Amino acid sequence: VFVNSECDLSKIKNNNLKWSGNYLFNPFDKDGNIIDLSMYPKARAYMELHKERLQNRHVSRKNPTYWYRTIDKVYKHLLFQPKILLPDISANNQILIDAGHFYPHHNLYYITGGDIDNLKILSAFLMSDFIVSQLSRLSNNMNGGYPRWQSQYIKKLKVPNIYDINESDSKMLISFYDAKNLPGINSIVNKIIA
Repeated sequence: VFVNSECDLSKIKNNNLKWSGNYLFNPFDKDGNIIDLSMYPKARAYMELHKERLQNRHVSRKNPTYWYRTIDKVYKHLLFQPKILLPDISANNQILIDAGHFYPHHNLYYITGGDIDNLKILSAFLMSDFIVSQLSRLSNNMNGGYPRWQSQYIKKLKVPNIYDINESDSKMLISFYDAKNLPGINSIVNKIIA
């Protein structure tokens, strides 16, 4: 019933991802149907401790029978997938990758697909001045001048097909990503888009 670990915006700071030690309750069965808490006495006992607060949520007021329901469905397979993590608003200049240990939620967008190296190449692009300037033009900049990594803006970004990048540039992007070398990333990205 519980997803192993959760990751939210507050756990991404200073270009690092740290697990808070919290777990995410998954009230859905393997078919995506909400569970009957009476079938899970330990989960029910835990949820009852927080029932009053949970019942005050909009999703609970809409359907009081399932007061323990999460706002969004929980897709357990996502926990184990490598993914790029994009906080809605962040002062971080490093785009972080989860190798498959966390479940993203709370204003945290994610991109899946491919292996870790492909995600590093895409992350390097997302960190580049080329993408950050696009995002700044597309989104409303928040306090401190930080652009928003929301899906409606991410979908509009012009990013080259990473599978068309030659092997040498791909390896350099991966190396610069690992080294957190933003000037190196910008030099390769500028070469690719030229």
